[in-house]
Amino acid sequence: MWEFVSAAVCLGYVFRRYKIPRYSTQKFSRRSDYMEKAAVAPLKVPWNVKHDEYNPLGEVKETNIWWFHLTRVDGGIRFLVEVSPYTFCRVPVNPFGRTGIIGKGLFPHYGPNNMTLTIIYSKTVGFLKLLYLKQGKFLYTGYLDHPMNTDNAWVEATIYYYELQEYEQQEYEQQEYEQQEYEQQEKQKEQKEQCPEWLNTIVTELIGRGEISHN
Repeated sequence: MWEFVSAAVCLGYVFRRYKIPRYSTQKFSRRSDYMEKAAVAPLKVPWNVKHDEYNPLGEVKETNIWWFHLTRVDGGIRFLVEVSPYTFCRVPVNPFGRTGIIGKGLFPHYGPNNMTLTIIYSKTVGFLKLLYLKQGKFLYTGYLDHPMNTDNAWVEATIYYYELQEYEQQEYEQQEYEQQEYEQQEKQKEQKEQCPEWLNTIVTELIGRGEISHN
């Protein structure tokens, strides 16, 4: 009986195991304004590429029983053991490769740290604001190449998209104007947040796929 159960578990693990991206470069995870990271060449990011000189900053201070914690690294629900490039280690390992720093970094947890984002967008102006809450149309869930990511902790985001209608856009601009009276009137009307570089990559991809309207 136990032999059958063990065989079933092993087969399930083999068939469900996540195929780690072969050529991930971790473009934004390798550099950060929030913390210092060791330099990692793009071609040295994947774990299957030998890198004996790799000397990441940070430290791992604890050991976790992490194997059966849940992750949505590829959008589906999986166990961490299915996505980690290494099985026998103290903490989970970022499946997308090296980042230049180990440990939790600024995150509260090893492994995935969940984040909900809503992109506020306008057809005429473009990106307006990023909100850390759920609102609008669902776009994406999964791993996010983010400057706070480390070798052992990373962002898994659920991203929504809300398109402002013209009357809403005018109201939004008026609110911005009232909050920043010290600036000139014309500058206030045009003012909007700068889209973070790591997010702009996703926005550009979604525009290309037609999931975000753009004129």
